[in-house]
Amino acid sequence: MNFPIVEVSSTNIRKRIMKGAECSKLLPKSVENYIKTHDLYQV
Repeated sequence: MNFPIVEVSSTNIRKRIMKGAECSKLLPKSVENYIKTHDLYQV
């Protein structure tokens, strides 16, 4: 798979997920689905 290079930290992504902010442009759909399916990074 080829994905564009996006300079963002994993810490930033985790914080965005915890706040309920949109991350679909920062992660591949499969990763986003895995995080949601397994309730990762929830407060």
